[in-house]
This record gives sequence, C-alpha cells and structure tokens, in this order.
Amino acid sequence: MLVESPKLKSLVFIGSKLSKLDLALTPQLETLDLQGCNDLVELNMPVECPKLKSLVLNGYKLSNHDLEELHMPVTMLKAHSTTWILDLEGCNELEELHMPVACLKLKSLNLSGSKVRNLNLGLTPHLETLNLEDCHYLQEIHAPMYCLQELVYFNISGCSRFICFEVPDWYEIPGLNHLTSLQLFAESIYICPLHSNNTFPKFQFKCFYDEHLPSSSGNLEKLLSFGLCACINLESFSASSCDLQRLGKLTLEGSIPEVPKDLYLLESLKELSLSMKEIRHLPDSICMLKHLKSLKLSYCPLLEQLPKDIGRLESLEELHLTDCISFWGIPDNICPNLKCLNLNGCKVSNLNLGKTPHLERLDLAGCKDFVELHMPVDSLKLKYLDLSGCKL
Repeated sequence: MLVESPKLKSLVFIGSKLSKLDLALTPQLETLDLQGCNDLVELNMPVECPKLKSLVLNGYKLSNHDLEELHMPVTMLKAHSTTWILDLEGCNELEELHMPVACLKLKSLNLSGSKVRNLNLGLTPHLETLNLEDCHYLQEIHAPMYCLQELVYFNISGCSRFICFEVPDWYEIPGLNHLTSLQLFAESIYICPLHSNNTFPKFQFKCFYDEHLPSSSGNLEKLLSFGLCACINLESFSASSCDLQRLGKLTLEGSIPEVPKDLYLLESLKELSLSMKEIRHLPDSICMLKHLKSLKLSYCPLLEQLPKDIGRLESLEELHLTDCISFWGIPDNICPNLKCLNLNGCKVSNLNLGKTPHLERLDLAGCKDFVELHMPVDSLKLKYLDLSGCKL
C-alpha cells in the first residue's frame, strides 16, 4: 500500500493484514499505530518525521536487518523530532536496539516480549517509561550517567535474573523527609533459563528502588550496571558497583552469602535492614556509617555477635535483632544515643546498659537464656520493658 498524503497527521491500522506499507510521502505524520499487524514485513517511512509523536509497531516482524536496510525506526528520532512514544511490544525477532545520541525527546519505550540481549539507551534524558517485561534474553542495560533522570515507570519483570524490578512514581511521593531506598531480595535458583549447563551459583532478584530527587540523580543507572544474566556468580552485593551515594535506606534479604564490605561508601545511609540466612558476621566497616540511625537484623540464624567497635555509630537510635537465634554478643560500649533495643528471640544471657542513658524501649521477649541485666535506673529514660519468657 502506498500512502501519498502530504497533510496526513494520523494513521491507524489495528489488526490489518497489510504486508507492505509505504509512507515516504507523509512528512506531517504525527501518529502511526500498526498494533496487531502481524503480517507486516516491510515499512518505508519518510527520511525525516519532524512531527511524529507516537509510533506503535506491536507485533511487527522487525529485525536487525530491517533497522539497517530501512533506517527505521531509530534514525527518525533525531534531536529536532517531537517523537514521544516508541512501542515495539511483541516484535519477537528484534534482538538489538541502539538508541541514537540525539534521541532527546523520547518519553516512552516499550520492548516487552522482544529478544533484545543488550540495550543501549544512549542519551534519553526525558525517558519516563521503560517497559522490558518478558525480555527473557536481556543480559545488559547500558544507561549513561543521568540519562534516566525523569524515569517514573520501569518494568523488567519476567527477565532471567530479575523476576521483579519496580521503580515507584517519584513525583507522587509526598514529604521532604523521604529517603532514597533500595530493597533487594535474592533467592537461589538451580537452572539459569539461558545457560542450563552453567554451574556457577545462580540468583533471581526482586528489586524495589525508590528515589525522590530524579533531577539530580545518577543512582538508578549505576544500579542497573551490575548485569541481568541469572548465571553470574554473585558472591556479594557490592555498594561500590552501584555507586549509590545518596541512598538513605537499604534492605537486603534472601540468599546473599555475605554483607557488603564496602557499605561505608553509602555515605548518606540512615536505615539498614538485613535478613540474610547465611551471614555469620557483619563487616567492621559498618561502624563507619556515621549517619546510620536504624539497624535492623532479622532471621539471621548464624549471626553470633556485633562488631566490637559498634559504639562508633554515634547516630544510631534503633537496634533490632529479632529471631537471630545464635546471637549472644552485645558489646558493653553499645551506641551512646540508642533509644530502642530489640533482642526478641536472641540467645543473649546478660546485658550491660550502663552507657545508654537515652534508652526508651527494651525488648527481650523470648530470650530464654537471659538471666542478668545491669541498668542504672537513675540515668535511664526507659518507657517500655518486655522481659516475657526470660529467666530473670
């Protein structure tokens, strides 16, 4: 079909059996929707589409060869273009997509269901929506610093390593005290969907990332940089590899074998939550988190004690160790500004709180081995005390 209409602005063929479409003579086109045109194998676009705002090619049999021979659709997205949406959902033959440097106005990119392995986003500073759902072959996303400043929706569910990766809408999060946070849940899997013969330890992740100042961030790009292939040997989650300097809240759960030794690089960290069933100790470097206010350790059955220099966490106000059934060691120089101490279900037998004058809450419920408590009453501000289940 040849369309010769210099003034045409919108063209919609949904579910058509078109096999070839020539739009070379439609320079004013703003919207092109070819959703469900599964028989379409050839599409000829104008050399330049300065007014194109939406391009939907769901199900089109687009391949790398098409991109090279037809120069479509990527080369249309030039700096002067007004293109907002590029929807390639269900383009099952598409394996590579390299966004051009000058793709400055693209706001939405949908590649769900494609065979893309390596995605180079280039400079897409105004991208708001990125949908990579069920891209089972995806291994790497290259996102240069600050190219995802305005991203508000990111879907990578169904990929081999990440079973879930959610980025909430930053613009709808109220309050000035909200912390940039990362929750990473890692679980072991036995077979990599892409490399069944690989013998390295394999992990799948659920990841929730929440950043409230996108205009000044580069954190999300760094977070994506440590790869997506499920057969990568993950011995530890490195803070330095992600370079999340502004991260205020971090949650690590699941089968990650050890706590990152470079946590001290997260200079703004205020809340740290760990639920890691394989860890036996915390790195000494954790004592360098000078802004940390809350440390929560739960369901860490092999953890026995805290670092000896834990008292260096002068900003720490809350310390929770719940259901850490092997934990017995609380140093006498516990954090001086501590207000809440929760040891529910631990193996602690004695406790000296002489250097915690600001303590308000103490929970020792379920500490069956607990027999001795030293607590200078005249210097404490204690409001809540639970000793149920103790031998005291």
